[in-house]
Amino acid sequence: MKRVLPVLLLLTCSVMAVAQPAPGELTWAETLRTKKATLYIYWYESRPFIYQNENGQMEGIEQEILTGFKDYVREKYHVDLTLQWKETQNFENTYLTVCNETLPGAFGASAFSITQTRKERVKFTLPYMPDISVLISSKNIPIVQNGEEFDKIFSGLEAITIKGTTYEEDLHTLKAERGIDFKMRYVPSYQNILATISSSESAFGVIDLPTYMVDLNKNAGMSVNRQNIVPFKRDGLAFITPLNSDWAEPVNEYLSGAKFQLTIDPIMGKYLDHSVYNFMEDLATAADNEVMLLTFEKEIQHRDQQGKSEQILRESIFRNILTASITVVLVFLVIIFLLYRKQNKINQQLTSQKKEIEDQRISIERQNAQLEKRNDQLSHLNDEKNNLIKILAHDLRTPINQVQGLAQLLLLENPSFGDEQKESINRIIDSSIRLNTMIGKILDVDAIESNRINLQLETIDVNALTKRIVGSFERIAGKKDIHLAFTPAQEPAIVKGDMLYLTEIVENLVSNAIKFSEWNKKVIVAVGTCDVNVRLKIEDEGPGLTHDDKQKIFQKFQRLSARPTAGEYSTGLGLSIVKKYTELMNGRVWYESTEGSGTSFFLEFPKA
Repeated sequence: MKRVLPVLLLLTCSVMAVAQPAPGELTWAETLRTKKATLYIYWYESRPFIYQNENGQMEGIEQEILTGFKDYVREKYHVDLTLQWKETQNFENTYLTVCNETLPGAFGASAFSITQTRKERVKFTLPYMPDISVLISSKNIPIVQNGEEFDKIFSGLEAITIKGTTYEEDLHTLKAERGIDFKMRYVPSYQNILATISSSESAFGVIDLPTYMVDLNKNAGMSVNRQNIVPFKRDGLAFITPLNSDWAEPVNEYLSGAKFQLTIDPIMGKYLDHSVYNFMEDLATAADNEVMLLTFEKEIQHRDQQGKSEQILRESIFRNILTASITVVLVFLVIIFLLYRKQNKINQQLTSQKKEIEDQRISIERQNAQLEKRNDQLSHLNDEKNNLIKILAHDLRTPINQVQGLAQLLLLENPSFGDEQKESINRIIDSSIRLNTMIGKILDVDAIESNRINLQLETIDVNALTKRIVGSFERIAGKKDIHLAFTPAQEPAIVKGDMLYLTEIVENLVSNAIKFSEWNKKVIVAVGTCDVNVRLKIEDEGPGLTHDDKQKIFQKFQRLSARPTAGEYSTGLGLSIVKKYTELMNGRVWYESTEGSGTSFFLEFPKA
C-alpha cells in the first residue's frame, strides 16, 4: 500500500499537467476562471496603426487600443493579460495566419478593413474608426472630371497596391465596373504605395484616407494627386480573431464602453491629428463626400501656403540677420587686426622696457649688495659705538659721583662760605646730577635696544606714586614760579607694573612739562580711572608741538623745536624711553597738542 500511494500521486500530477492548457489556448470564458491568459498579436507594419520604434518597442493606434483593453480587463475582471507581439512577413500573411490559427487567444492587427468575404474566414471586433479609401495618382496625371475622362486616361496605366488588401479589392472592383484594363504591381506596405506613385510618372493606387491625410498634413506639396472619384467606404477598421475565438466579446465590450470613448480621441490625436480624425468621423456619415474632401484639402494646402510664407519670411529675416552678423564680424575683425597691430607695437615697447628694467634690476641688486655690505659695516660700528658708550658711561659715573659727593661734603663742612661760593658749589652739584641723569638715560636706551630689561612686576598705587613724584618736583617748579598741581583719582588706581620704570616714566613727563614751560605757568598732573584702565594726564602751558615735532616725538636722539626756558639740558632720549617702558608694561602713551597752546601727555595702564 505504501508503494502504491506515490505512484498514484505521480499519475495524478501527470494528468493535471497534461490537462493544463497552454496560455494561448484559453478562451475568454476559461480566462474568467483562471484570471490569467496570453494573447498572441500577429501584425505587419502599417503606420500609424501598428509598428516598432527605433528601440524595438511596439507603437501605434492599435497597440494603444490593445494596451487599453489589457488595463480594462484587469480593472473590471481582475484578469492579468500578457500581450505577445508576433511580426509576420506581409499583410496577407498576417490575415492567413489568423485564419488558420486554432488558438482562441490569437489576434490580427494591421488596420484590417471589415469585408463580407473576410467575415467568412475570421471574426471581426467592432470597428475602432471609420474605413475610407481614396484614389491617388502621380502628380503629372491630370485630375479627371468624369467617368469618360477616367476611362481614357487611366486605361493602360500601372496600379500600385498590396496583395490581399482592400486596396487590391477596390482596384479589381474599379476595373470590373469601368471595363478598363491596367496592370497591377504589388509592394510590401502602404508607405511603398505612396513612395512608388510619388516617384512614378504614370501610376495610381488606392490608399486609406487617414494615411493620405496625415502625409498631406505633413507635406501639402507632395507629388501625388487625389482623383475626384467617390471615396471607397466600408464598415470600419477592426481587429480580427479566429472563428472559434470568443475574445471579440470583451474587446467589443471595451470598444463600445464610455472609457474607450474618452481615450480614443487622445490616441488619434497622438498618431494622426485631431482635425484628421474628426474629419473622418464627419465624412463617414456625410452625403457630399467630395465637397468635404476638397474643402479639407484646400484648408491643408492653405495652411501649407501660410507655413511656406512664414518660412520665407523667417528665411528672409535669417538672411538679414546673417548679413548683419557677417558685417559686424568683419568690423570686429578689422578692429581686432588694428588692435593686434597696436598690441604688437606695445609688445615691442614692453620688450625693450623689460630689457631696461632687467638692466636696472641687475644694477639695483649690485647696489643692494653694496648697501648690505655698508649696512653690516655700520651695524658693526654701531655695536662698537654702543659698547664704547656703555664703557664710558660706567667709567664716567664713578668720578662724577665723587665730584658730586666732594662738592656736597665741602658745602656741609664750610657753612661759612659766602653766597657766591655756595652758588658755585651748587652749580657743581647740579652739573654732576645732570651728567648722571644723561648717563642713566644713555644706559636705559642701550638696555632697551639690547633686550636686557628685566621687569619686576608688583602692585603699584598710582595715586601715591604720582603724588610723591609731584612733591619731589615742587622745588624745581618753584624756581620758575610754575604752579605744579596734582589731582588724584576718586577711587583706587592700582596697576601691575615695575615701580622703577613707572617712576622714571612719570618723572620724565613731569620734568619735560616744567622744563619747556615759561615762568608763572601751570603744570597739572591728574590721575583718573576709565573702565578697566588707570589714566595719568600731564598738562602744561608750554609752546605746544609743531607738525614736524609730531612726526619724530617718540624717536630717540630727536630734539624738538621748543627749547628749555631756563637753560635746562635735553638729551632727546626721554620720550623714546617713556614709550618703550610704557609698552613693556602693556600700557600706551599718546599726546594732544596745538601749537602755541601747550601739550597734554596721557598714560594708560590696565587695572590690577
